[in-house]
Amino acid sequence: ENNGEDQVVDLPNLQIRDWEVNYDHAKAGGKGVLRYTVINSGKASMPASKSTPAGVISTGSVTLFLSQKPISSSEEYFSEKTYWVGGNILDTELPPEESITYEELEFEFPDSIPPGDYYFNLGVFTWLEESNTEDNFSPGDRHFTISGTPYNLETITWQADWDYVTREGKLSYFVANTGVETV
Repeated sequence: ENNGEDQVVDLPNLQIRDWEVNYDHAKAGGKGVLRYTVINSGKASMPASKSTPAGVISTGSVTLFLSQKPISSSEEYFSEKTYWVGGNILDTELPPEESITYEELEFEFPDSIPPGDYYFNLGVFTWLEESNTEDNFSPGDRHFTISGTPYNLETITWQADWDYVTREGKLSYFVANTGVETV
């Protein structure tokens, strides 16, 4: 019997602690490495994701993404344009007040990302109830610039001619690289 009193339920609460990214070039297709630590500051364990014959049953994941402003809440995440860069499924049970560090998680800048100023952001997404979901995002504290696409081949002009007598054709075209790197 409840007697009208609210019952307190112990729940996990995942948060990103320390994290850093290292990359060679901030450009479409560029590669880098992410290192981060997740802590469970809640009062219950966060179960590990499990593999089954039908696939992975995920309890949570961490996502590295880019945006044109720092993202610190799920409301901002779902209302701003973001670009997924990397991440992984949380595959280890995380008891209360314990943490796990993931080292050397490789990522790649999307090929389709337009040039501009961006921030790295890290978010932990869970499919289980948590005691606090307002602390699931860790925004980057400095912006960086992604240069233009490494290469971008465009057909500037073209012309097709067909000789109906000889049944031979000729295609003339001019292709230019409007990107910032040599093909």
